[in-house]
Amino acid sequence: MKRYIKKEWKLYLNSIVLFMFSRCSYLGLLYLNMLMLDYLIAGDLEKLLMNLAMSLGARYAWLTLKTYSEITEMKLLARLNTDIRNDINGCLANMSYKKYTENELGVYQSWLMNDITKMDELGFSNLFAITHYCIDIALGIVAQCFINPLLLLTSLAIGGLTYLSTKLSDSKMKDRAQNVTESMEVYAAKARECLAGLFVLRSFNHKDLFASRMTEESERMESANYQYGSQKEKYYLLTTYVACILGLVQTVAMCLMIIAGWIPLHIIFGGGNILSLVGDSLNNVAACRIPFVSSKVYFDKVRALRKGCEAVDTKENCETGGDIEFSEVSFAYDTNKIFDKFSYCFNRGKKYAVIGKSGTGKSTLLKMLTGYIEDYAGRILVNKQDIKKISERSLFRNMTYIAQDTFLFNDSIINNITMGDDFTKEEIDKAIEKASLTEDIKQMEDGVNTIVGENGNLLSGGQKQRVGLARAFLHNKKVLLIDEGTSALDHKNAERVVDNLLRDKELTVLFVSHTLSDEKLKQFDEVLAL
Repeated sequence: MKRYIKKEWKLYLNSIVLFMFSRCSYLGLLYLNMLMLDYLIAGDLEKLLMNLAMSLGARYAWLTLKTYSEITEMKLLARLNTDIRNDINGCLANMSYKKYTENELGVYQSWLMNDITKMDELGFSNLFAITHYCIDIALGIVAQCFINPLLLLTSLAIGGLTYLSTKLSDSKMKDRAQNVTESMEVYAAKARECLAGLFVLRSFNHKDLFASRMTEESERMESANYQYGSQKEKYYLLTTYVACILGLVQTVAMCLMIIAGWIPLHIIFGGGNILSLVGDSLNNVAACRIPFVSSKVYFDKVRALRKGCEAVDTKENCETGGDIEFSEVSFAYDTNKIFDKFSYCFNRGKKYAVIGKSGTGKSTLLKMLTGYIEDYAGRILVNKQDIKKISERSLFRNMTYIAQDTFLFNDSIINNITMGDDFTKEEIDKAIEKASLTEDIKQMEDGVNTIVGENGNLLSGGQKQRVGLARAFLHNKKVLLIDEGTSALDHKNAERVVDNLLRDKELTVLFVSHTLSDEKLKQFDEVLAL
């Protein structure tokens, strides 16, 4: 939490200053209310009317400053949440493929949504509240010193004892919060999976299975929330019991001081609020500590994530558009051996068809080239540089991977092709033509501005693949790794795309396919059978 508060310290300081001035206005209002009793008893109408006018001004100042303090805090909270998301997003963007795939996407969604909501509710909101109460304590100490230092001593003693009573809850509340965040991750992952597979379940008449799975995970998550909430309320009730008893002691002490003449009678008329500033604020700080301590679980998770991403990148920047060599590469999925001292050289500018039965390592070959798979034995060299020592930025500067299931963002065709980079219309049209997508776009009402839907669900499978191919053509990559990239295309369009790939003399192509005809295979420079 400290990291984010330090980052937005100016806005945090502004909110504190505004709140402090609002509370000073409030104290001024309370003081004017106390004097009103003296003017009434003395029958001084002129001073009474002046007091009322000043009270109105103090009330307006208090409300105005309080409102702007709250607005500033809302702006601060928005920035803090964004800063946390930026940290999480940055870590996810730089995470290795293996590490990234250890969790389901729903887990990462839970981090970005549920966890940040909890950091807001339990962490930042209570931090702001504790800050406010600390300001009230400071102002209350000053005010009570003017009235009678004995009152201050009773307030400090009572509030301190209440605060100490909450320390008993720290460990158990952290455990309950940990259960909540873990259950939210599981629920988010399961919900995403069930929603994605809903129509599969429906096609097998298992709609009830969808409901039962969602209900099961929902009950598990809500059980964790209930355990956390009930434990918090029990500790809060205990704190309240202690505060009530100690508050009664303070009230008796104040009455005895009035009877003894140590403090004036008008303290009762408005002054009670001043007297309670220190004690009540300490009690409220104690109450806020219970959820505030729980928030540490969520911030620790982000801190651990950041720590894992802060390792110094020692990989090199170099040219990656040349020859690719596999040298005695071995790799296995658990006990299933895929490659055993495999060696092969893919020369720059040549076209390679990679064929073989399912499970022989065709897709694995491409994933090792992109760095998605790193736990292999042997060496993979690009331009005679070990791929494990090449930076990701260098690797993908000249190389791209086109999967069978092309991912598209819920955006326009043009934005999915350009990926935010600037290209001329001629360059875009040429890439679309090479991907054999021109005629399809002409038939669309909005042309290249057609929205493709979530992961391209408004396009056909073949259109999705061709948008992915156009994306690769437009960005002028020197090495294309295509994994069944034309499997969803009709024969005519598939032939056109392959011909365009074979025609480009500067392009190195590794084309994984099981649909290429023998005649088309002969047009490749080499055919690698795995």
